Amino acid sequence: MSTTTKPNPGRDFERLIASSIKALGPQGLRLKKNDPHFVGAHGRNGQAVGHITGAGGLDYEGRWGPLWVGVELKSTGHATRIDLGLFRDHQIGRIAKAHDDGAIAFALVELRGDSPLYVALDWPTLAPWWHGEHDRRSIPVTMIHRDHHVPRAGRIVDLLAPIRRIAGEIGRRHGV
Repeated sequence: MSTTTKPNPGRDFERLIASSIKALGPQGLRLKKNDPHFVGAHGRNGQAVGHITGAGGLDYEGRWGPLWVGVELKSTGHATRIDLGLFRDHQIGRIAKAHDDGAIAFALVELRGDSPLYVALDWPTLAPWWHGEHDRRSIPVTMIHRDHHVPRAGRIVDLLAPIRRIAGEIGRRHGV
């Protein structure tokens, strides 16, 4: 009987992001992991009567300074494209609503290959692909602007890079 565990790239990606969030905490990033299966159900007098499984928020939600931030994590073995089938309607809906509300939300996608690439897809980037304007069900990496690439230094993925970029876009949108 073998005692080796099977590699789990998604779990490794989540651990990398958790350690990145912790390392970026001194710079004001406060994100918490969401439990996607507990929405909550209470009976009379506040007693718990059960759990509702279903769509919660994004994988990580919290704040950077006064701004609400939400991050949905996705990992793919494709090094050259992002399959839109990775996303669920409620995840895309949450990213779109955050954009409409002037908050920061994006999908952080890990493209595994010889050298992993991390990209942050906000609603203006995702919307035309999600709505089928490009006649494809995947986004080629070559079609993603380099501004959306997220730098990694050792065990830290710089989540503040896309947060700052999106915050700047929000400011320009609102004339700030």
